Amino acid sequence: MKGREETKGSAVNKVKMYTAAAKPYPWYYVWSPKYEIFHHILKFGVADCPHFTVHDKFFPQSAFTTLYQAGAEHFFAGNFLKFDMILEALAAHDGGHIIVSDADIIVDRPADLATYLKGYEQYDIAYMRDNFKDDTYNIGFALIKSSPATVAFFTAIRDVIRDTGRQDQAVVNEQIPLHPICVGMFSVPEMCQSSMGMENADKSLVLQMLCSNDTYEANLREKLLTASAFIDLRGMQHLIPSDTWKFIVNFHKTHCTGNPNGESFTKGQ
Repeated sequence: MKGREETKGSAVNKVKMYTAAAKPYPWYYVWSPKYEIFHHILKFGVADCPHFTVHDKFFPQSAFTTLYQAGAEHFFAGNFLKFDMILEALAAHDGGHIIVSDADIIVDRPADLATYLKGYEQYDIAYMRDNFKDDTYNIGFALIKSSPATVAFFTAIRDVIRDTGRQDQAVVNEQIPLHPICVGMFSVPEMCQSSMGMENADKSLVLQMLCSNDTYEANLREKLLTASAFIDLRGMQHLIPSDTWKFIVNFHKTHCTGNPNGESFTKGQ
């Protein structure tokens, strides 16, 4: 079966009939020294939840030399480490389901997330919606069934990126119609991006922190400003560059915002 399928409307209610997975979902993501803050945010979000087992894969910063290249299709173009990891994970969990995500996401109510994901096990792969204009998939969070078909799919993607230096999400969307797999799209607001508005972000189970800049420093600032709207980052200040931290604090002072605990974000600053 080929093509795109989306669960809409009543599916959000139907999924409540499912109970959380008896066997934990293996959860894989890649992180590097520059993404240590996001590694901590993600692990904090699923801490002590028995429905997930985290398999974070650390790589030195030297493994990401293809990023932010002038003239590239995307600042993340050319890197296929994530797909090597996916293929290893699929081999380790033959016949089961795995989660593969970016590191820069915020997880809320992880037990509810596990229950929600049960409704998408009918698909070979389920991805996030990228926008409201078309049916482009966002690959920042995926539920994947390990099977010969998905192994072939991700092998093809890895090979295209390796051989062409293309952006991973573009290649995934191009390859989906070429393979005999059934791909589902997660509902919004349960799974959404920071660009989809606060009315959706406030209700999300998984929120992907997006960015829109040409440099790592500007993108880090944008993502952490998003994170600061939902998480008190003061306990992680040592992981945040000082100029980025000052920017976040000044933003909250200027806009008189508070942290998720109802206290002044700048209390004690």
